[in-house]
Amino acid sequence: MVKLLDQDILTREVLDWKGVHLLHFAGSSCSQKARVFLNLKQIEWESHPIDLGTNENYNPWYLGINPRGLVPTLVIDGEVHIESNDILTALEHRFPT
Repeated sequence: MVKLLDQDILTREVLDWKGVHLLHFAGSSCSQKARVFLNLKQIEWESHPIDLGTNENYNPWYLGINPRGLVPTLVIDGEVHIESNDILTALEHRFPT
C-alpha cells in the first residue's frame, strides 16, 4: 500500500487536515472510482478538485503531497495515500461497515 511517509510530504499543511479529503479530477476514472466508493459507503468527505487541464497537478503544492502528480490523492486525518487501489484499501480499513 502506498502511504507517504511524513518526511516525504513537502506540503506540510495537509498533515493537520482532519477528516477525509479527496483531491481529484472530474474526468479521471481513478478519481471517479474513489468518489463512487466514498459515496457508496456513505463516508463524509471534502472535495478538492485538481484541474488537470491547467496542469494544477504539477504545481509545487500538489507535488508536495503526491510526487507522481497523479490523481486522486486521499488525506485521512493527515495520512496521505496516492494510489487509487490503495485509497480504496485505506478507506475500507478505516470504514469497514
